[in-house]
Amino acid sequence: MNTDYSICNALEYHSESITKALVIYDVGCQWSVNFRSRVKNSPSLLLPPALEIVPAVGKFHLAAHKLSCFPRYSLNFIKGAGHLDREILETLWAPFNKISPTARSMTQAHRQEVYDDHMRDSNWKRLVGMVPSLLKKYKNSNKCLEEMNQAYEQLTAVLDPDKVARWESNALRAEADRQEALDIYLLKGDKAPTFHEVWLQLMKNPKSPSGNVGSVAWLAEGISIEDSQDQLRSEIQQLPNPMSTRQEVKISKKRQRLSLRIEKFHSNGQAFCKGLDIDGTFTPQDDPASCGMDQEEHEDRHIWMPSSVGAAKLTELGLHDLLKEERELRIGQANDCLDQLRTDLGKKAMLYQQNFRAANSTREGTRTKKEIQKVVARVNKDVRSYQRARQAILRLDPDANMAGKYQEILPEDLAVSTSATWQKF
Repeated sequence: MNTDYSICNALEYHSESITKALVIYDVGCQWSVNFRSRVKNSPSLLLPPALEIVPAVGKFHLAAHKLSCFPRYSLNFIKGAGHLDREILETLWAPFNKISPTARSMTQAHRQEVYDDHMRDSNWKRLVGMVPSLLKKYKNSNKCLEEMNQAYEQLTAVLDPDKVARWESNALRAEADRQEALDIYLLKGDKAPTFHEVWLQLMKNPKSPSGNVGSVAWLAEGISIEDSQDQLRSEIQQLPNPMSTRQEVKISKKRQRLSLRIEKFHSNGQAFCKGLDIDGTFTPQDDPASCGMDQEEHEDRHIWMPSSVGAAKLTELGLHDLLKEERELRIGQANDCLDQLRTDLGKKAMLYQQNFRAANSTREGTRTKKEIQKVVARVNKDVRSYQRARQAILRLDPDANMAGKYQEILPEDLAVSTSATWQKF
């Protein structure tokens, strides 16, 4: 009611000649559904009768909404709408975090004064820097507009004119009808089930005949431990040798937490494995560098999973349900990795295209190189996770079709195509 009251009064103020109003709200997708009916049923809420309201969601909050909200409520698909900047308070949290240790020991009154002073300082800097900031953004927008027009014309020139005309007609119809009509901007295609979707589906299934309640969560925890081990190994590889005392303490704490998770995982697994000894020593399957070590660290310990013994042994032991559940979870894990790989490789190509090749200074080039290094690190992490999932799938289902569907990722598969970066050469 407070939001409706504020918006109605704002729209009534000197709005005689206004026929359309753009209302940007964090949850505009939900707020706008029954807004007209709430106004109609309230004696204290009034709206100009001919006023058309266009609801939208700001870019900062839109990322947390479901996928269909993007075309329907994004400012990108509202003709004539601009982009807001510094309207939200969330962007101030990062600089405010720097003063939080100092303010933590203050009294409430002192802390409030310090926060108010910093907020006033932020508002003043924003006010005096508004004109230079807008001028800079205006120049950047003109440059980007020219580049986008050139790219649009080049793309249109090589496409079928009939398809271009049909797409333009659909775009105009979507702009006029809005709501569900804007869903034409969503990517079409069947998406493979994700890890969490598979997990949820297995949890919804009736209890298996063997009575293994909780086995899906146990298997998911094992996959999570493998990811944590991989993350810790990567972190250790990036540290200097020898490590500092502080770094050794930090790594030791992480190893202790990892050890507790592994012991608990193996202990809980006894209930699902029909007395099979799962505490034996296994050789790591995805990190050959750890072979031959006298004493395994916790990040190098192998986690016992049904895939550790293979499909034949599991069938012999009567663990059909565990075999099926891990296979489905591993398929979801592989699907997630492939999807993330596509995203990261596309981002890597765009970084090469937009920033690295067009860097105007050493500083910009260095910053872009660091961003590319972060993307490459994520790519390598996803590849390792995919390889673990693929190896487990092939041990659980040694079928040629499965091997053809989930193929091994080679280094040349991760190379950035020059066709995505040719414009900047």
